[in-house]
Amino acid sequence: MKKLENIKNLILESGLKATHQRIAILDALIKLRSHPTAEELYNYLRKTYPTISLATIYNTLDLFTKSGLVRVIRMSNDCARYDAVLQKHFHLYSQDTNEIADYFDENLEKIVLDYIHKNKIEGFEIKEIQIQFIGKFNNK
Repeated sequence: MKKLENIKNLILESGLKATHQRIAILDALIKLRSHPTAEELYNYLRKTYPTISLATIYNTLDLFTKSGLVRVIRMSNDCARYDAVLQKHFHLYSQDTNEIADYFDENLEKIVLDYIHKNKIEGFEIKEIQIQFIGKFNNK
């Protein structure tokens, strides 16, 4: 129960109302850790919440993204996937399985930030840096 209370507080701290559906959606994102699409979240949640709609999932993910609770990962096939891990990290994307895994590396993060700081891009304001490594997992 304490975990759901923490999720409720995260939602409230972001300036949103902590409705039952919003708590369920954020809880599912945190549990899944697979960077699901809206449709995957819908299929996961409707087992427990049969009245939840896909529109509610999309609207909630949009609100969560705007409030900074989740990040959108845009894939090359124009598919949006969602990430509830807000610590700085990179992504490993397996082309053969469409799996995305988190990759944490403080040294790489520092190198990238130092480079961007020293080599500003003329006429472009960087809001966020997302790096994705594309390949395949050898152990699967």
